[in-house]
Amino acid sequence: MGLSLRLWYHATGAWGSGRNLLTTIHLLGTSSSACRMTRMKATSKSASTPKPGPLESAASGKKKPNKKSSSAKPTLPKSSVPSGKNSNEFDDVHQEIIKILQGRRHQLKAKIKFLREQDALLQKTRPRGRSPASSGPPHMDRRLDVLAAHHVKENAPLDQDHLKNISDFRIQSEDTLRRSQKTPPTAPTPAKRRKEEIDRVEKCRLDATQRELTLMDLNSSLKSYIIACTQTDMIGPALSTTAFYREKFSQPSSDKKKILSVEVYNLIMNIFAKKGKICQVKEIFQLMMTENVKPDTRSFALALETVARVQPIDVKMAKSIAKQMQDRNIPLNDIFLQCSLTPDEKERILEAIHCFRPNFQPAIPYNEAAYLPPVMQSLNASNTCVLKETPYRGVISYDKLLAAFREQLQHEKKGVITIKSVEAVAATEAKVLLYRQKLEGMKKEWARCLRSAYDRNFELLKQQFRQQKGVSIYPYLCALNREECVEALMEEIIRLAQGSEGYSPTTLILYMQMGNKMMNRYLIKCKEKYQLIDKLEKTYTEYLKYFGDKQLVSKYNCRQYWQKIEHDMKFGVRTDLADHLWPRSVIVRVGKFLYDMIINEIKVDTTVLRPVSTKQFAPAVYKVYRHYGEKLKEEVKPHPVLAKLYRSSMQDTLTFEANMVPTVVPPHPWLSSKTGGYLVQNTVLYRVPETGSFGGDFVVDKVSSRQLYPVLDALNQLAASPWMVNQAMLDLIIEVFGNKGMADVDIPQPISQCPPLPKIRRDMTAEERSEAYRQRFLLKKKRNEMFSLWCDALYKLSIANHVSQVHLSEWA
Repeated sequence: MGLSLRLWYHATGAWGSGRNLLTTIHLLGTSSSACRMTRMKATSKSASTPKPGPLESAASGKKKPNKKSSSAKPTLPKSSVPSGKNSNEFDDVHQEIIKILQGRRHQLKAKIKFLREQDALLQKTRPRGRSPASSGPPHMDRRLDVLAAHHVKENAPLDQDHLKNISDFRIQSEDTLRRSQKTPPTAPTPAKRRKEEIDRVEKCRLDATQRELTLMDLNSSLKSYIIACTQTDMIGPALSTTAFYREKFSQPSSDKKKILSVEVYNLIMNIFAKKGKICQVKEIFQLMMTENVKPDTRSFALALETVARVQPIDVKMAKSIAKQMQDRNIPLNDIFLQCSLTPDEKERILEAIHCFRPNFQPAIPYNEAAYLPPVMQSLNASNTCVLKETPYRGVISYDKLLAAFREQLQHEKKGVITIKSVEAVAATEAKVLLYRQKLEGMKKEWARCLRSAYDRNFELLKQQFRQQKGVSIYPYLCALNREECVEALMEEIIRLAQGSEGYSPTTLILYMQMGNKMMNRYLIKCKEKYQLIDKLEKTYTEYLKYFGDKQLVSKYNCRQYWQKIEHDMKFGVRTDLADHLWPRSVIVRVGKFLYDMIINEIKVDTTVLRPVSTKQFAPAVYKVYRHYGEKLKEEVKPHPVLAKLYRSSMQDTLTFEANMVPTVVPPHPWLSSKTGGYLVQNTVLYRVPETGSFGGDFVVDKVSSRQLYPVLDALNQLAASPWMVNQAMLDLIIEVFGNKGMADVDIPQPISQCPPLPKIRRDMTAEERSEAYRQRFLLKKKRNEMFSLWCDALYKLSIANHVSQVHLSEWA
């Protein structure tokens, strides 16, 4: 027995029949008249004229309570106020509920105490092996605890809040009761406290590391953006963007120092130094002092350059700058040892120094050529012979090497090289000539559409740039001209048309490739502006003498002789343009900006291969989505008509990136992880996937160049060795390759040699149909692999044929 109160409402608040209102009140085993009244209410649907009970009669005979009294009758929300003939019954029932709860509190408390004692006794006598869930129904009604915990104080009326929360009494399980009761928290054990402290420290460390990486990326992006703005004379946007990030990261101060580092201040100072703005340079120095950023050697070099660009030179100010350098223990000679200077900057700084020290000449020591690892110290002896004889001495004359150098330099400046394909045949068929003519007509139309789309999108980007506060790709695109971008897009369309039907690259890879292509052209323009290509020509012209002089070969290796040339010419610190490299976000955004023109603007006539009068145009390139396990990737595919038209036209040339073709002259020797390889094209010492980074920049680049000398010298020695092509063997392989290959000698075959796919017929059984589908899948896979191997052989044979026939015939 016990007291339980259960009420079910409708969401609308209206009361229905007895099935929708079930009110049961049991008071401590007493046969109250309320029980009879409740039973009659529950059966009111079946009984037409129920007999009133004593409690109901007594309630009906009472006087109406005063409407002004707040304790006489509780007011309910409008949503729960009944309407109609059941209104009086509702008021009577709740009046009885209030009366019972107010008059029998002491009985409730006594009953709760008794039941708790019985429950405690039951817990002691319960067998240990028996779980509480299998011990049958609980001895006490735990809804009483909730009713007692409902904060109904002694001699206090039930207000409206109690009636609103009356649904809280509907507790049907012990778990709900346990959750409703407040349990005092237990004190953690020392081991638990130690674990929580370790977890908290680890979380703080991870957050700090993530924040540090974010600030490093932002700092790198900001430096690259300022340089790009400087290249295009956008001084205002560079300054406003720097001020925006300085204000955005003004708190905490440590983050501000990391973003607005001394390198960023030097880039801003460089803008005013080139214009001779002494007042602005002074303000930047004062701002650096305010932010507790210490000027470095580059900062004072820019200050001296600014003084030299204002005629007549302020000697007093130049002496003051030198005095500050002396106070910070920075010798004047460190400017030429630690700073990467262009010839013009070097001349200006020397002019400023000669005003107060006329006899000053920078001293550049030659001490970087020796090996640093202890195991190779014996090779640093002056009497050690590097090589007695080399395979490249006297192979090619100096004049022919010099001519090949100029040709290689032109190819790398252009960025691409076009060679003749070994698959090329004489176009004698009229159909092939017709397809080539149609393809050339489409190329002209595509170029026109791309120019129009570029102008339109570039103007829209310019309007967004005026309103944007952060880093934008607009300055990067301004450093390039429209024709370069259109030419790169046309090359990309042809490259997509050459692709396989079974494989299509993801959009991220394509964006990265296009962005890197544009960045390489941007870096070449920067090298031309800084006169680095002129410096390269002077150094390389002298470097070619190394390959014909036996005495030089026995005394120096490739790297050491290059460093000797730079030292003799007093070029100072070499410039690798590391700060000019675009961040990954900019590379992807530039690639996407250009690639969207191909996807949205380029159309192909789908009826070009059929003799019809009407034309139907469709996107030449479109996006597809493919599942790779649980991942969904976005890919780009050419239209089947475009791919078929390109294959039918049988193009006789292939186009490659300049940094994907072997050089025809000895490459630039590797001097560090950033300098070496191709002459002007950006070359990476190590390769990582284009879609991700594995931290290579944080490993190799942190190692000093002298530590890498043994590895770099081995690579230089291999790269400087010339290779000859076996012309007879090459001609034989090309002949077999043109005659549909031969699998026995590993010469790839074209996909035309792959067996046809089996057909699916209606009269097949389930097993035959399943086997046919399996065979089709295997044949499609084999066809894709054959096409990949065939393309790889085509590219390699074409490059080998181009090198052997063009260059070696000229050098013979």
